[in-house]
Amino acid sequence: MKLSNVIIIFLALSLTSLFADITYEGARAVVGSYIEILGASAIVAGLLGLGEFLGYLMRYISGLISLKIKSSKIFWLMIILGYTINLFSVPFLAFANEWIFVLMLMYLERIGKGLRTPLRDVLIAEVSESFGKGKGFGIHEFLDQVGAISGPLIIAWILFFTNSNYFIAFISLFIPALISLFFLFFAFFKMPKIKSVEVNEKFNNQLNEKFWLYTIFICILSLVFIQWNLVSYRLKHEGILNDSMIALMYMLAMLADALIAIPAGILYDKYGLKTLYSLPLLILFSTIVLILSQEVTLIVIAILIWGSINALYEINTRAAISDLVELKYRGYAYGTFGLFLGISMMVNGIVYGYIYTYFKDLIIPLTLILSLISIIFLKMK
Repeated sequence: MKLSNVIIIFLALSLTSLFADITYEGARAVVGSYIEILGASAIVAGLLGLGEFLGYLMRYISGLISLKIKSSKIFWLMIILGYTINLFSVPFLAFANEWIFVLMLMYLERIGKGLRTPLRDVLIAEVSESFGKGKGFGIHEFLDQVGAISGPLIIAWILFFTNSNYFIAFISLFIPALISLFFLFFAFFKMPKIKSVEVNEKFNNQLNEKFWLYTIFICILSLVFIQWNLVSYRLKHEGILNDSMIALMYMLAMLADALIAIPAGILYDKYGLKTLYSLPLLILFSTIVLILSQEVTLIVIAILIWGSINALYEINTRAAISDLVELKYRGYAYGTFGLFLGISMMVNGIVYGYIYTYFKDLIIPLTLILSLISIIFLKMK
């Protein structure tokens, strides 16, 4: 395939992600504060983490199915179905007047994302091989985060000028959802055949020791890394920031993610997984500040670090897995990694929601111990 066609397909997939992020990151920026308005507790905010588990479980199922798929058309059909579920669950939050319905829609949104993400990452890895997977995932993450910045900014603007009218905020997200699907179909028509899907060779080794050590390291870190749902709930519940400012803080985190993305991708191509050595300390600091501090300036700094951590997660995770496993097993590896990461994030959401409510004094020793354990596995790898 000509490099010009590769770049066009790569940009189409990246723009698909950009407008998808406007849709669901716009909602995720304020869903914690929204369920607080609906009368839910911090434990319910933590239960949003169950959606992450369901999404990552679906990633595993999707990756497992990818081993059996020999048809590029079926592969694309699963991606399109995943995006459709992922995107159109979000605007229906406008009609959710009880927190239980919010949870159901957010779970459905995560399931849709889980279905399409491993398969989408296979496409990104394949089209970016000609110019560097680290740079490819870095550029993709940058454009992805342009959407993640725009979504919360749009929602913050709507909430500010409508006196916190969440119905208008959520219903407006139908527009970027439709644009995202347009670019996805464009990519499909430009690249109907996927090389890794139609590989017929048999492989003896599926997932090696390095893959598993890497997975354990990231999962332990994910037990420490606080989720935004609980952060936004806490900022609203304790009256630290108002609704529109909470959305702007999330936008600020996504801006930090975007600015770090391309440099992080270039560094990955040069240094590989050594770029992860700073993660345990950064996660430890951001989690403690975001869940305990009352100082707004310190919270803003922690939010910037939190967003930067997201960039390292997204780029290194996807690029590394494509390097650690055989071509045919990429989808399966992404899905398997996602399953364990989802379990970790679910436990994180439930445990931190409970500890925030009843045992705040445990947060510092818990995060410190888990951070130290993660370093052990990083050294082993």
